[in-house]
Amino acid sequence: MGALSDIRMFHQLRVVFGSTTRLLGKHRDTMAIEGQLFGETCAIGYSRYVTADPVTLSRGQYFGARFRTVLTDSFACAEGEATGSEREIPRHRHASSHFVLVVAGKYITEARNQDRLYGPGTLIYNPVGTTHRDRFRNGRGRFLTITPSADIALLLDARVPVSLVINDVSAITAAARTRRQIFECHCGRALTEFVEDCCLDLAGTISAPCEAENRHVPSWVSQAAQIIRDCCSTGITVRAVANHLGIHPVHLARAFRRYFHLSPSQYVGRCRIWQARKLLVNSTLALAEIAIEVGFSDQSHLTNAFKRETAMTPAAYRSLSRP
Repeated sequence: MGALSDIRMFHQLRVVFGSTTRLLGKHRDTMAIEGQLFGETCAIGYSRYVTADPVTLSRGQYFGARFRTVLTDSFACAEGEATGSEREIPRHRHASSHFVLVVAGKYITEARNQDRLYGPGTLIYNPVGTTHRDRFRNGRGRFLTITPSADIALLLDARVPVSLVINDVSAITAAARTRRQIFECHCGRALTEFVEDCCLDLAGTISAPCEAENRHVPSWVSQAAQIIRDCCSTGITVRAVANHLGIHPVHLARAFRRYFHLSPSQYVGRCRIWQARKLLVNSTLALAEIAIEVGFSDQSHLTNAFKRETAMTPAAYRSLSRP
């Protein structure tokens, strides 16, 4: 993790140590969606030894080589790999709030509630202005960063005002699901929509600790569920439902979890599987046609989602359902 990634597609990454410039090689499998770039082209000079003054990292800048980036309406997601030496990482300040999901390696963090080295599956939230020297042990590891837009960051920072290790299982699951979508789906606009919904699910898990429980489901939440059921095969997104109801998408995601015990995007996926099951039994459409019909990007995406929901493939389900 000895370099600051500029994540430009297929460009070489420079890291400057005093007067010495070291090339870390080309980016691999980097994706910039909708013609945007995540982060700015930048080379920051810093000492090979830790200095007293922290380096300021702008939005979307992190130490390491960046491999894959997806930009949605409200989030910037990127997976990268630590490079260089642990000793080379300086103390630094983040100008934007963000989640970090540890994918591989041992992670050293200064989060308020840290108590050990952290391995894969660790989720950390850093609010805007976080100053620390978080890094991978021995300078080797892999990580996913999820950077929210300014309005969502304000909501999250109000609930998590200091850097924290997030131990909530639903939050960790949502972050892992976001990463899975990034690597499972390869279809332009569909990819950004799926990733956006997963990120909103993640933001929705970060709730105020004293939020009151209410067994009565508000009418607007029921209306949201009905819209999803009616439109699940049309490419409906969590943001579109929230905009239709005039509420913030994070508020919708949080309410869905509170009253239905699953996220909006999980509900969308479940409704699509219900539709697929009907077509598998009652039609002769090919699996690829069914996938598109119910709102999945392709047959592979349908198969993966169907197996997670039913523990069998669509083809096996069709065979069992027919005499």
